[in-house]
Amino acid sequence: MIQDFLNTANETSIGGFQLLVAVGGSVQHWERVNDDIQAKAPAEGVQGKWRLVETAGTGVKHVWALVQGSFKQKMHMITEGTDGQLAYWERDGKWAEVEKLPALSDTWSASTAVSGG
Repeated sequence: MIQDFLNTANETSIGGFQLLVAVGGSVQHWERVNDDIQAKAPAEGVQGKWRLVETAGTGVKHVWALVQGSFKQKMHMITEGTDGQLAYWERDGKWAEVEKLPALSDTWSASTAVSGG
């Protein structure tokens, strides 16, 4: 989950919350616009202003990263598929997979233990 800066006046303005969750092999993108958060803070057990923005992808096991860039305010995510393959996605109105990345098992190896100060 991140706090975005979509439609904010400056870096001190309150942004909305963006949440990505892997559910049933797809990614659910949830959003909470925080235009009222100072006047009406979220409360435990009370339905909030969250809305499902989009469901994207197939064969997704995990969402590992979500960031928002300053260029065109695009959001970016990294997912891991059920096959272990990583994928890089961008959101420019809707989520689109941009590139497959090496699977974790293909490029990551265990290193020797680190010791010392």
